Amino acid sequence: MTLVKVKSSVKKILPPIALRLIKTFRPERMPLKGQEQPPEFYEQQVIEEQRWHKHYTESGYYPLWTVIADRIMLAQVNSILEIACGTGQLALLLHDKGLPNYRGFDFNREAVKSAKEKHRELICPEFDFVVADAFKTDLFHSHNYDAVLCTEFLEHIEGDLEVIERIRSGTHFYGTVPNYPAPAHVRVFNNTNEVAERYAKYFNSFRVDAHLCNLRGMTLYLLEGTKK
Repeated sequence: MTLVKVKSSVKKILPPIALRLIKTFRPERMPLKGQEQPPEFYEQQVIEEQRWHKHYTESGYYPLWTVIADRIMLAQVNSILEIACGTGQLALLLHDKGLPNYRGFDFNREAVKSAKEKHRELICPEFDFVVADAFKTDLFHSHNYDAVLCTEFLEHIEGDLEVIERIRSGTHFYGTVPNYPAPAHVRVFNNTNEVAERYAKYFNSFRVDAHLCNLRGMTLYLLEGTKK
C-alpha cells in the first residue's frame, strides 16, 4: 500500500478531533532530558505561539482536558486551585462545565495576563488568576480549595516533590505528565509504573491512566489521588 493510500485510510478511520490532535504534536529530535527554564522562556512562548490563545476546543490537549473536567464534575468539586494555569484554556472549559470556584496561578506574567483577558468578558468573579511562584506562594495555605489541578507542570521543575508536599492534606489532586522529551522537560516517564513510583507515596487512592496523544506513541499520564 502506498503512503498516500495509508494517509487516506487513516483520515477515514479517525475522527476529526483525533486528526487535529495528531497534527498538533510535532516532536523533533532532542535530548531525553531538558532543563528547568525561567519565566521569560515561557513568556516568550505565550507572545509568539498562537496555540496558547486558541479556544480550548482547538487545543491538542482538549481530549484529555475533557476527561479531567468530567472527573472533577463527577467528584462534585467546589473549588479548584490550579498550579501553572497558563493562559486559562482549561479554566475556561471548567467554567463552561459549571465549576463554582476557581483560582489559577502561574509565574508567567504574559500567561496570566492572557488568562484574565479570556475571562474578563465572562464577568465571573469566582474565577481568578494571579502571578505567583509555586515554591513561594501562600495560596496553598491561605486559599480555600478542595482540589488541586496541575497539568504539564511537574515535568518542568526539579522540585516537583517539594510542590506536591505543599498541597494541603485531604485535597483531591488531578495532574498530568508526559512520556516525551522537550527542552524544558527535566524528566520523562516511560510508563505508568514510573509515574506511580515517583508520586504514589504522596497520595491515597492513587491512580494513573495513560492517554495516547498520537499514533507515534506520544502519551500523557493522568494522575489522580487524595493528598496524604
